[in-house]
Amino acid sequence: MKKKAVILSMEKIVCDYIKAQMDKLVGDLVDFSAYSLEEGVPGKIACDACIFPTEDRMSLNLIADKLLPGAKFLSVRRTLLNGEWHKLGALPYGTNALLVNTSKKLSLEAISFLLELGANHIHFEPYYPGAGEYPAHIKIAVTPDELECLPEGIGTVVNIGPRVIDSSTMYEMMILLNILNQDTKSRLLQYTAQVMPNNFGLNNFINQLAPENEYLKEMVHVTKNIVIACDESGKILYSSQSNRQVAPKIIYGKTIVECLGNPLLGKPGEMHNEIIDIDGIRYLINRTQIRNDDHSYCSLFHLSNYNEIETAVYTFRQKKLSANKAKYTFQDIIGSSEAIHKVKQIAMKAAQTELDILIEAETGTGKELLANSIHNFSRRKEGPFVAFNCAAISSNLLESELFGYEDGAFTGAKKGGKIGLIEAASGGTLFLDEVGEISLNTQVKLLRVLQEREVIRVGGTERIPVNIRVIAATNRDLDQLVAEEAFRKDLYYRLNVLPIRIPPLRERREDVIMLISAALNDRNVTFDIPDEVMDALKNYEWPGNVRELINCCEYVVSMESRFTIETLPDYMKEKILANQDSYAHKWKTPGRSILPEQDAQKTLLELIDEMNRKGRSTGRKSLSLALAGRGLPLGEGSVRAILEQLQLRGLITSPKGRSGTRITQLGRSFLTC
Repeated sequence: MKKKAVILSMEKIVCDYIKAQMDKLVGDLVDFSAYSLEEGVPGKIACDACIFPTEDRMSLNLIADKLLPGAKFLSVRRTLLNGEWHKLGALPYGTNALLVNTSKKLSLEAISFLLELGANHIHFEPYYPGAGEYPAHIKIAVTPDELECLPEGIGTVVNIGPRVIDSSTMYEMMILLNILNQDTKSRLLQYTAQVMPNNFGLNNFINQLAPENEYLKEMVHVTKNIVIACDESGKILYSSQSNRQVAPKIIYGKTIVECLGNPLLGKPGEMHNEIIDIDGIRYLINRTQIRNDDHSYCSLFHLSNYNEIETAVYTFRQKKLSANKAKYTFQDIIGSSEAIHKVKQIAMKAAQTELDILIEAETGTGKELLANSIHNFSRRKEGPFVAFNCAAISSNLLESELFGYEDGAFTGAKKGGKIGLIEAASGGTLFLDEVGEISLNTQVKLLRVLQEREVIRVGGTERIPVNIRVIAATNRDLDQLVAEEAFRKDLYYRLNVLPIRIPPLRERREDVIMLISAALNDRNVTFDIPDEVMDALKNYEWPGNVRELINCCEYVVSMESRFTIETLPDYMKEKILANQDSYAHKWKTPGRSILPEQDAQKTLLELIDEMNRKGRSTGRKSLSLALAGRGLPLGEGSVRAILEQLQLRGLITSPKGRSGTRITQLGRSFLTC
């Protein structure tokens, strides 16, 4: 059933304009009706919400009288479309311009509105029909679509168009009517991209306060700000948006100092991003002065609750911590070997439990990739995934990062304290990489977290319950560290509930080619890699594992135009050539430079069988290159002689044409002997 909202205003044109914008955004979810007091309202109206323009706040009693009890109220704040605002932004700093509207009151309100948006680089003079002459040096007029009110002789006209509803009002309307969901959030984001935030100047200040402020901007959009207009003597003429702390203090005709009690508000001149205290609450204040047509001045004060800003910054940082998401799944783990297939099967079963997991593997094997995959395959996949390398910072700082700290816990501690990574991971998974590097003192505290599922911040006493699943990883032998008393035995067995070992790349050599292919595809590069290079890479030890393989691919892609042994990084090339030399030495006999005949025949027969199974060419050249890649140097002539001997023995067949050499059933039987 649709919600029902009523738009009430003193003027019909305003009602209709607000209704048109609301209908365009959520008209399919809400029935909007519009009534103006100038035309009259038929009887009492029942609705879920009453929406009225901010400038009609003073007539709120008249509006409320037209509604049945129970309606909720929402005042509409307005702003400009981004495109119209950019017209003002293009004017240089210090520009003098007329603000043209239909009356003095509306001209002053429009100036206040533009300054509130942040257009303080322009000095506005109010102008309206009957205002008389304007200063001769002003050649620019700014108007909210009131072109008929422009004075003669003006040079440049900047039409900023009518004001539109700001995104914070749209957001509050969705909350008020309980229609905020994924679909309406998407609509709101699109709408927000089209309009200016109604506190642009505050956003600029926050950009300096917190550079990463996307979440913070969303909060600031709905922060209640205060704009107060005063005459030259400081008496209050107008108050646009007041909050519950300030509203009761505002009395028209009294000075702002008398009402708010802070003498700093009475000092002359402009104020920029100053912080003042009003009844124990800090406010960020900006003051701008504008000249009236009688050459007097009035002041516009823009106040924002500074405590709300600080809270928003702190909340943003907390949200940023808890918004960590796992990036990878099991599909991102490349390989078809039996070894990696077994790891995936074990990890998938482990993911479906709530038990803690210990991943043991060498550097570069993909421990974090596996931890990501486990999280995304678990029931916790919608929760946070917080990853932390325990070897990345000193032991003194590690505790405050993991457990958080209270306000004043130590010198330099952030005011208000800080949430720890363990708390940030609550509801999801905490991944502790290089867990073997944690000091013994910190191990005791981590053990308590694992046993009790609660954390005590540094400098605090409160026990904070946490709902976490821990995945720990190490490239060290924790069993050996326990024996050396460098790692607590009780913590080791607490972590080692579901152990998973990732095999090093040298134990799954059949995955090397697939990993190289995937690495090149990720970089949109295609190389024709010779067979002998493939064989050499498969037989390379890969001490840095998958990470070293990816580095190798990036080196060749960035520095070379082809993929050969000569274009590999120097340290790899040296190891491969040294490996080939050792193989060659192993197969040589004194006084001879070729392989012993029986060993050579068996080695070549094994190679033919392997290449047949993979569908690769078994011509003399291909066989010679493949043998060279394995460190067994045999020229094509030597290969041909051995092939003839194998064929005479019935171990292979070499039909004419391009089909190549094939091993026979007798040949396979010979290899199994």
